[in-house]
Formats: sequence, C-alpha cells, structure tokens
Amino acid sequence: MKDLRSFLADWERQYPQDLCRIEKEVSVKYEPTALAAALEKRDLFPALIFQNPLTAQGNRSRFPLLTNLLASRRRCAAAIGVPLDQVAQGYFDRISQSRPPEVVSSREAPVKEVIQKGAEVNLHEIPLVVHHEGTSGPRLTAAMATTVDPKTGIDNCALQSGVIRSRNKLTWANAGGAHNFFNLKAWWDSGKDCPVAFWIGHHPAASLGGQQKLSHPQSHYPGISGLLGEPLRLVPTETFGKELMVPADAEIVIEGFAPKDVWESGHYAGDHAKTMIPIGPGPVVHVTCITHRRDAYYHDIAVGHADNLVMGGFALEAAVYEAAKKVAPSVQNVHLPLSGVCRRIVYVQVKDPTAGMARAIISAALPVDNRIKYVFVVDDDVDIFNDREVLLALVNRAQLDRDMLLIPGLPDTPIDPIAVRVGDGYVTAKAGFDLTLPPSPLPGFPKQFEASIGFPAALEKKLRIEDFLDTETLKRLEREAQ
Repeated sequence: MKDLRSFLADWERQYPQDLCRIEKEVSVKYEPTALAAALEKRDLFPALIFQNPLTAQGNRSRFPLLTNLLASRRRCAAAIGVPLDQVAQGYFDRISQSRPPEVVSSREAPVKEVIQKGAEVNLHEIPLVVHHEGTSGPRLTAAMATTVDPKTGIDNCALQSGVIRSRNKLTWANAGGAHNFFNLKAWWDSGKDCPVAFWIGHHPAASLGGQQKLSHPQSHYPGISGLLGEPLRLVPTETFGKELMVPADAEIVIEGFAPKDVWESGHYAGDHAKTMIPIGPGPVVHVTCITHRRDAYYHDIAVGHADNLVMGGFALEAAVYEAAKKVAPSVQNVHLPLSGVCRRIVYVQVKDPTAGMARAIISAALPVDNRIKYVFVVDDDVDIFNDREVLLALVNRAQLDRDMLLIPGLPDTPIDPIAVRVGDGYVTAKAGFDLTLPPSPLPGFPKQFEASIGFPAALEKKLRIEDFLDTETLKRLEREAQ
C-alpha cells in the first residue's frame, strides 16, 4: 500500500542526503520557503521536514511540516516509476492504465484516526505557511480540493489554495473555468450549498495524478490509481458520507461546505509566475470536520518555487505529448523547462519532420492549456532538457519571418502579469518556433548545420575531470546557474 510514509521511508533509505529533517523551531512565516529558495539557487532540491514548526500565531504545532517534496524532477519521476527523460510518455502511459479505486471502511482508514468536529475544529493548529512578504495570510497550497458534480455524482480533484480566515473558515481559490467551479455552480443553481473536501499529504504520485488534464465530468481517482500502480483507497467523508469520497491514506482531510452565493474578498499572494498577484473574491468554506492521522504530516508546497513548478509540469507534459502525437506520430519527447516555470514554455522534439509538421505541432500544443505561451519544436539531435541547446537551435536554425508562428488574442490566465483583460477573460499573444532543419540540398550530406562540434568518442569516454583537478579543488568549486 502506497502513501506518503511509504514513499518517504523508501526515499530516505535510498537517498538519505535528499531528505533533511530539521529539529530547530522554525516559524511558518517565510522561513521554510526562504530556505527552499536559497537551496534552489544552488540547484539543490532536498525534501524538507520541519519537526517543530511554529504556527502563524506563534504556537508550536503538533504536526510536522513537509515542504519541497515535489521540487525535484528526479524525485517526482521516481515516484511514478518513469525514467527522468521520459516523463511525458511515462505519465501518459501510466494514467492510460487507470483502474477503479477501492472503497474501505472508516476503521481501515488511517486518515480517520483522529476526528474533530464542531468546536474541536481549529485550522490554526495546522502549520499553514505564509510564503512571502505581503501575502494576505496562511493558506493551504498542497491540498487537493475535491467536489462532485451533483447531476452525475462524478468527483473532481484540483490543486486549489485556501486562505485561512478563522479557526473554521477559509476562502477557496476556485476560479471560473475550473471544473470545481462548474460543480460549485451546479450545486448553487440547484439551491444547495456545495460539499467540498481538501485532502492533504499522500504519495507524490497521488499529487501528480490529481493534476491530469481531463474533460468534465471525469474522475481523477482512476488515473491516480494508474500512477500509483495500485487502486487508490477511498473512504466516505464524515460530513457527506459516500456522496463525497476522499483518499483513506491521506494525512489530513478538511471537510466543509461552500454556502450558496457567499463570497469573500480576495487576497494577495505569490503564484507560479513568480510574482505577487491579487487573487479575486472566492467562495467561503465553512469547515465542519477535520480528520487526520495521529502523527500526521502537514504537506505544504513552496509557491512560486521549484516545489510548485516542477510537479505542475508533469501532467502538462503528458497532455502536450498526447496532443502532439496525434498530429505528428514521430514526436519523440516533450519537456516543460523550469526556466519557463514548467507552464509557459514547451519544448517538443521530433524525428525527421516533414513540411508543415512543426506548425501542426505548435497549433496542437498551444490550446492544451491556457498557461502555455511559447512552443519550440526541434529535431531529435537537440537535447530538450538543456535550455542552452534549445536556445542555440533558436539562434542557428530559425529565420523568424519564416519560422515563427505568432497568434494574437489567445486565451491566457490572470496569473500572467501582462495578460490583457477582455470582458470576463484574459488574452495574450502566443508564439511557436520551428527550429527544425530543412533537408540537405546535397545528396549524401547531412542537414544544414547538423554536424555539431565535438571530440573523438574514445577521448570523451576516458576523460575524467579528476585526472586534472584534485579533490579539494573540486570541492571548492560551486555550481553556477547559467
């Protein structure tokens, strides 16, 4: 049975240096995120467990705080059992092997070990993080908000934040266009309050699977089971019973309802664009129950940093891969680089492209998600996991008047700091770049510029830096982000 504990135990056994347990008392105001950001600047992405966090009210929390878990692409790829350089294909293949979840009783569910209702509910006991200066307050960030479509009973999961307003109330960042918003409106249109549950802390595969690109209404739970490689165990909520099911092996579940047409003023917070943004008014959620394991971890995502960015790119890579493959079967790979916040920039690698193929890929990729802004299509000799190689292809292989496809007025999101508001939506200009080489004009010769500079294979195989620089010198060298 896979859950957060099984993953942490396995990972710590294999890579003890990659999971840091911090005993020092640490304030949830800024400190955990500031430490993750400082490590990120050195290209270091260990998971961080703060054993003694102090809440925003200054009290020591009984819940250890886990953050930066999803910051490492290597760790996320390992969590779903796919090679590091084949995330798009691997994720797509795994969710394609979806399987029904398994329902268990409350007594079998670790997340039901402690049940708090009524006056016992207190969100302030949880070490909810305030990530950046100027943030409106502590908020849920790694919580999977789960609702059901009242007409079909089909559930939907989404990584949606919630700002804590009091011990039993939060404001839910459930924006128009999201499937949870469709469900919310359907409940309200029927004259009823909307049931919602936020589940927190599970195996990373569950967090990654909760972000599949699906139609509505369509459940995320079977795809999560596919990524886990075993049925996801579900249990009825305390407040809503079988009407709303949640993962039995989560660490914490927060249950409540969003009363019809009740909104609360927006807030100010950081997001994946790495900017502080105003987030509009959101529906209020009155918390009716909190269930959790006795020694539960509270899982937080460091918003606007690698922890937030890397994990969000996995589902998008798979969705772009699926869309690109439909128009170009010779697509080899897809990558959303950290340099493009794993949302805005897409690299697509294709083998032996024919005339018009790159444009077809661009046209298929841009509509996959409103956050995608630029698509670069390259030959299979370009390493799409190396920004410098893609940029070199841009400067060496593109005539922009011929190879750039510019499309103005495409849908964007309000998180983009330069998006233009039009009515109730946002638009921006988007572009694709055909960086593939034309066929060689001469028979028997490689494509234009295809021959790259290099060294004899035998030399590259035997050359070792340690033969030239001693160990102490190497230790003194620091990694430099380029």
